[in-house]
Amino acid sequence: MPITDTQVAALRAQLAGHIEEHERLLDQLDSAADNEGYATLVAMAFLEAVERRFGERPPNKAEVVEFVGNMRSRSDNVRQRLSAEVAEQAIMTVYDQASLDDLDDKTVQYAQVIITVALISDEQLADDGLDAFMAEVRSVAEQVLA
Repeated sequence: MPITDTQVAALRAQLAGHIEEHERLLDQLDSAADNEGYATLVAMAFLEAVERRFGERPPNKAEVVEFVGNMRSRSDNVRQRLSAEVAEQAIMTVYDQASLDDLDDKTVQYAQVIITVALISDEQLADDGLDAFMAEVRSVAEQVLA
């Protein structure tokens, strides 16, 4: 199943901070296949963003705690909706150092999106850098869904 341009555009808009555009595009994803593809795209963006920030080996716990604390301090909404424990746990799943099996899919996807937004924001990517990031995660997501 291919990743659609709308799925890519929706996530890109969110990562670029264009929330109204993100919501408009997200509203166009109405089928189960659309939602599965978008969830896979988000998961691959999360994986890539975490590895870009922390490397390919498990990070030091203090480094993860510091990042999560900084990320949560940026927004009252995030602080209220995403616990530090869940955020830290989500990051460590990339390195098989934790599990999210006890959480529902909506909570996992929310954590992945918020963490990815923060990581990409920290990179301060220009449009071409964000386009390259999205092209890379789209390719990986399509491989996962193949």
